[in-house]
Formats: sequence, structure tokens, C-alpha cells
Amino acid sequence: MTITNIPTAIMTDKEKRIREDRRSHSFQTLTYSGLSGRGRRMGARRTKGNYYLDYYSPKLFLMGFTLLLLSGLDAFFTSRLLQQNAYEANLLMAYLMSIDMNVFFAVKIGLTVFGTIALATHAHFYLFNTIKGKHLLGIMIGIYTLLICYEIVLLGK
Repeated sequence: MTITNIPTAIMTDKEKRIREDRRSHSFQTLTYSGLSGRGRRMGARRTKGNYYLDYYSPKLFLMGFTLLLLSGLDAFFTSRLLQQNAYEANLLMAYLMSIDMNVFFAVKIGLTVFGTIALATHAHFYLFNTIKGKHLLGIMIGIYTLLICYEIVLLGK
């Protein structure tokens, strides 16, 4: 007896599972749906609450890239300031610099990448029950921008 001859209403669970899973992913998922956003969840089904999306806006990607760029600039300006007899106020980063500058750069950028991915992934979640991840990402960009401006002023002295 073939499955096609049995009405769907009387099929057993095992017989139903034999069919191909329509949710399976392929290369087309990445190229057609993934890059263009077609067929991917781009908005929430409900307006309230936390939710993940399958597609993140280019603006969110740009915000993450900007944060990584600012973090790299901060690391560069910090190393330049240390050559001018400044000191690192962050105890963890100061300890890492005492080990090796390459360790400092690797850990700083690694932590920033991890944090940026976490905030971008949770862009539509209320973190600490007060602020969405995407807004916190924007605040971090603002803080880093102010820090870079401060470091530029210090480098000019």
C-alpha cells in the first residue's frame, strides 16, 4: 500500500513524517531567501514582546560595523596614548596590555564582536525590561564616538 492512496485524515504520524520536510534549508535559502529577505520573517507577528527575526535590516548591520570600527579606533588611539605616558583606566584592559599588546587587541575586538552580535541578534528584545537591543547598540555607538573625540583631544595635547 502506498501513502498516496491513503487519505491524509487517516494517515498515521509515521506515514506523515515520510514526506519531505518543507522547512528544510538549502543553498537557495541562503542565496534567494537569505540575502534578499524574501520568504524570511522581517517583522513580528505580534506587536508586543520580544521576538527574533530571520532577516535583519542593513541599518542594523551598519550599526554593528560602525561599533566595531569605533572599537578598533579606540584600541589604536589607546596604544598611541600609552606611548605618550597615559594610562588605561579599565583594569581588565590594563592587565591585558601588561601581558602583550596583541592579546589586548585580540580580546578587545573579540569582546566587541561578541557583544555586537549579541545586541544585533536581540535587537527586538527588551533588555533589562527597559531598552531594546538595537537602541542599546545605538547608545554604545554614541559612547564610543564621545570616547574617540576625547582621545583625539588628548592626542592633540
